[in-house]
Amino acid sequence: MTVNVNSSIPVTTQIVPQLSTANGTLTEIATTQHQVGAAINASANKISSSIEQAEQSRATQDSFARQSERLEESRRSFAVPETICTESTSGSAARVSSQARATQSSYARGGGVSNKTIKHALTDATPAAPEQVQYQSA
Repeated sequence: MTVNVNSSIPVTTQIVPQLSTANGTLTEIATTQHQVGAAINASANKISSSIEQAEQSRATQDSFARQSERLEESRRSFAVPETICTESTSGSAARVSSQARATQSSYARGGGVSNKTIKHALTDATPAAPEQVQYQSA
């Protein structure tokens, strides 16, 4: 096999400029890939942040719901009846009435009364007017 070389174009005038163009294109491709990677990372960070915020909101809502449930349960379990004042008053009234009856029965027998006129009025069997009976029993 024979090779004939009629002419030769120098490497620096033809090949090097083409290699420089290819090298520039490769640099642009690498820069673009780097920018795409950075954009993907930024997007992933935003998505991650959104997920984290959503989870925090859900946890806060769950906590609020549990607290509300516990408060409602406590309200139902430890409710003060609306009749508490009436019940308290009626209990006191029952004690006062009981003590008044005991004192009245003691006076009816004349016990504890040193004045003879009053003692006679309390123990006298003479019927009195209804107004006097009511006044004496009060």
